[in-house]
Amino acid sequence: METIGAAITAVLAGAAAAALKDVASTAVKDAYAALKRLISDRYKRGAVLSALEEDPSSEAQQTAVTEALEKTSASRDPEVVALADQLLSALRNLPPASSEALGLDIERLRAADVCLRDIVASGTAVRIRDTDIAGRFDVSGVRGGVPKN
Repeated sequence: METIGAAITAVLAGAAAAALKDVASTAVKDAYAALKRLISDRYKRGAVLSALEEDPSSEAQQTAVTEALEKTSASRDPEVVALADQLLSALRNLPPASSEALGLDIERLRAADVCLRDIVASGTAVRIRDTDIAGRFDVSGVRGGVPKN
């Protein structure tokens, strides 16, 4: 099952990807900045967050952030969790075209363990609707909005 640290990392990576693709709303940018500031100031982990911003799809960067969140107890900090929830809500409220540029279109997914990695598409790479998954759900590589050759 995915850890809280991994879930927070996924939200951070989604926001960083939105910013790189210039589809992040003001709400996403503000929520991301607040979460990054808290983690950087309280837990001194700004360097791993900056590395994630440069390559949000990097499994190595995501692992480093998850480890940093779990080693510092940031993943158990109610304020960090609340800000991550705010950021997730802001990401969910992006217009569909913005979500498609990110390569994800997920609505009402309930799962015990989800892993999405390295999918490349010119539009939506992954579209999931009203899904219940009891066990592990693993998709490799998410990159949407990549120009066609």
